[in-house]
Amino acid sequence: MRRPLFGAALVLLSGCYLHREYDRNGPGHVDLYTPPVTMVEMPVDTGRHGLLISSGALGGGGPLFRQEVGSESFGRLQLELSVDYFRTISGAAEEPDNLPPLNGINLGATLLSSHAPLERQLYAEIQHTNRLVGAAVGWTWNPVTNAHGPQATLSYGPIYARGGWLPGQAGTLEFGLALKSYAKLSWFR
Repeated sequence: MRRPLFGAALVLLSGCYLHREYDRNGPGHVDLYTPPVTMVEMPVDTGRHGLLISSGALGGGGPLFRQEVGSESFGRLQLELSVDYFRTISGAAEEPDNLPPLNGINLGATLLSSHAPLERQLYAEIQHTNRLVGAAVGWTWNPVTNAHGPQATLSYGPIYARGGWLPGQAGTLEFGLALKSYAKLSWFR
């Protein structure tokens, strides 16, 4: 007895969805035969936007050039935080690890160094990365001696080459390896 009542109640409740077609648009009326006064703006797909955040350690070394001493070798360990922005078009076939070209910033600090002019250095760079290849230019600063100067970095995957110059103190040419962890945040507009 309960099953037929349950079935009847289900049939009656399923008819509770009401739909009505209106013969006019709200608010106001639209005349389909008169062209619009202003140009119609078509919607544009803004795509997916995102940030790729990475942090890690860079270890490397190479020649150190000083005016009073000449050339000698150095080694150092740096910490770096990178934030890159990307944008993709919605609906485009994309693999999870395949990102479009990235533009971002790098912020870093020297943790350990074999030579005094390179200790406690801070740097900021503007970076462009396309797949595995990257290039960055920026400025380095030593807060202890207040020396500062330009710096440039080229990278291919985890391998990097960096050149820097602190006027009156030292110039460097560094080759090394970057080990980073990544987090990707993305959103639609």
